[in-house]
Amino acid sequence: MILEIACNNIISVEIAAENGADRIELFSNILEGGVTASLGTMKAAVAFGLPVYAMIRPRGGHFCYTIKEVETLKWDIDSAHQAGVHGIVFGALTAEGEIDLALCEVLLSYWGKPATFHRAFDLLGSPFTALEELIEMGFERVLTSGAAATALEGIGIIESLVAASKGRIQILAGAGINSTNAAAFSQIVGLEGVHTTAKRMVQDSGVASGPLWVSDAKEIRAIKSVIG
Repeated sequence: MILEIACNNIISVEIAAENGADRIELFSNILEGGVTASLGTMKAAVAFGLPVYAMIRPRGGHFCYTIKEVETLKWDIDSAHQAGVHGIVFGALTAEGEIDLALCEVLLSYWGKPATFHRAFDLLGSPFTALEELIEMGFERVLTSGAAATALEGIGIIESLVAASKGRIQILAGAGINSTNAAAFSQIVGLEGVHTTAKRMVQDSGVASGPLWVSDAKEIRAIKSVIG
């Protein structure tokens, strides 16, 4: 199974690359759930040699985007192309809480390479209908917690989504996965892998410094040993 580590900075990418990660999801601003990383950060991440999927999200909050924000999304995709990342991660919804099919198709075409639909998927009312829509559009994978607060709570739906996918799209489980519960996901036949920040907070003793979230090398190795 694939172990994808969600990395908030280059420190985390280095730790993940050295401790068994198979793929990186790259973003910035962990406190808002992740937004697009800078071009420099993307380039630095690619240099470590692992597949890097860059989050394309202009801000925190909801996933309904204005015309100006769509322009921003495209410019961020330009940065992803320039940096040489292997894929992007994004999602767009309508005000009615459905997948914004038109915008997703535009962005997929603009990118022209592999893409993951992120956990905006878990806000949808009908995940199995949405899964078919993502397959038809050509997404490579969907990241999901099974429409629950954590992937462990939604593991039954995740297993059903894997079965429904019939190999037409990859299913990646994420949200609250760690070394104590990862074994449960290793039992799902056909699940591509697990996604986790495996993070820890570093509190610098400097007066002007704040906390820094980084990947935890020990936790990454422990999860990797569980899922194989």
